[in-house]
Amino acid sequence: RSRNISGEPDEAKTSRIKCLENEVTRLLEKNSSYSKTITKLRREMDSAQQLIQLLQSENRTLEMTFCGEIAHGSKPAQIDLCGRRLLYVGGKPRTLPHLRTLVENWNGEFTHHDGGIEQSINELASAIGKADAVIFPTDCVSHSAMHTLKQVCGRMMKPYAPMRTSGAGSLAAAISEIFLPKKESANST
Repeated sequence: RSRNISGEPDEAKTSRIKCLENEVTRLLEKNSSYSKTITKLRREMDSAQQLIQLLQSENRTLEMTFCGEIAHGSKPAQIDLCGRRLLYVGGKPRTLPHLRTLVENWNGEFTHHDGGIEQSINELASAIGKADAVIFPTDCVSHSAMHTLKQVCGRMMKPYAPMRTSGAGSLAAAISEIFLPKKESANST
């Protein structure tokens, strides 16, 4: 058997090198797997942070609408739709009476189109034409209805707002987005 300078037999050295190369390959694969997991977790964290921001915004809108900013001593930001007609497209049938009551309490008229489930999607353009604004819950409306309403609202220059869910908080946030004046930032002159 031949020996190298370190005194190890060449076969042992070759075997050790092969083991180390295999270990390096295994660690690189493990590192790649961890990197993919980290990337996936970062995306999930970013999505969760966006959802948190949306929920905080909806919560602020609800607080201002129903409670006012008690700490600052201001009155509730009462929504007054001034008789405007709001078209709600899609949604869950069981929530419609509650949403209708909210809109009517805010001095508005609530109309509904189911987004093509029982009512024809062709009737949607006519319903949009009769509305002052359109809202729709993104979690409970068909892609076809959403596409149609965006096109028709754009053509008719009708404001519309997607709602995160079909709940009252999302409704208040969408109505605020469309009808309430935007507060100017503290830095503006």
